[in-house]
Amino acid sequence: MLQWVLFISIIIDVLLCWVSYFKKVDSLRVITKPTFCLLLLIFVMTSIDLNTHVTLFCIGLFFSFLGDLLLLMDGLQWFACGLVSFLMCHICNIICYSLTLYPGITLPSFLILLIGCISSIPLMQGAKSKTQKLFTLPVHVYSCGLTGGSFCAFATLGSITGQNWNLLSAWMTAIGYLFFDISDAFLAYHTFVHKTLFSTMAIITTYHIAQLLLMGGLVYNELGNDVISSLI
Repeated sequence: MLQWVLFISIIIDVLLCWVSYFKKVDSLRVITKPTFCLLLLIFVMTSIDLNTHVTLFCIGLFFSFLGDLLLLMDGLQWFACGLVSFLMCHICNIICYSLTLYPGITLPSFLILLIGCISSIPLMQGAKSKTQKLFTLPVHVYSCGLTGGSFCAFATLGSITGQNWNLLSAWMTAIGYLFFDISDAFLAYHTFVHKTLFSTMAIITTYHIAQLLLMGGLVYNELGNDVISSLI
């Protein structure tokens, strides 16, 4: 029952957050955006056992919560702090997934590693001011951390033969990190190149989809068919 209440609360929070961005209601945005990761964190902690890799995932969600708070602030200095917080999130996820991987890295994971490491370079060419240009290296470092998370997420597809990941959970995890990549690409464009309503909405919608897929993939992988049984 608690999981259903939390799940419905998460969906309501997501919808309200989208409205707050579209309508530019700051008072609603400052509540709904950070609340999202807190609700996800509570959902995970109350749904599955807190073994080592699940605990690391929860710590990553907490860093995401901090990152959401910091990115609500105006100014590149807060953007940098948010970047560090989300970098810590990806490091936690890298360790989390690494603990569950069966040897067998797929070709898509190699492509993600290559694309991610170079994708931030053309985006940062749009930096105009001297202050923005100072962020070129930190953003690239963050991009590499994000790519490491994507690499491990896609590597779960190669672990289904080792029975560490079921097929649906692996695909949810891989696609979730792909949406994380897309969200951060929009964020870099929005911050350093050009701000539009489309980029604003793209950032938040892809971010929510990413976190929901990552959380869902982990929970379903831990519970397996018990999730389906509880819904029937």
